[in-house]
Amino acid sequence: MKNSASLLCPWGESFLPRLSPGSTDILIAALAPAYLLGLLVSRTLGDGLDQLGYLSEQILQGRRLPILNIHEHPSGDSSSSPNS
Repeated sequence: MKNSASLLCPWGESFLPRLSPGSTDILIAALAPAYLLGLLVSRTLGDGLDQLGYLSEQILQGRRLPILNIHEHPSGDSSSSPNS
């Protein structure tokens, strides 16, 4: 039976990257800031979406509805009513 690494790479084991223990430490150190930045961005985006949901909930409940100045037509003019 073939080695599991050779099953993953159709060209054989010689094409698989080999990392020394020192290079894995450097790779982890290089990726750590990007990972932390991703966590920060995702948390900020999540908080922003939470605030947007709270605001939309207040709007739908009528707490922050704008005041609309509606001028009524004279009562004798029923031809312009949308329900007729």
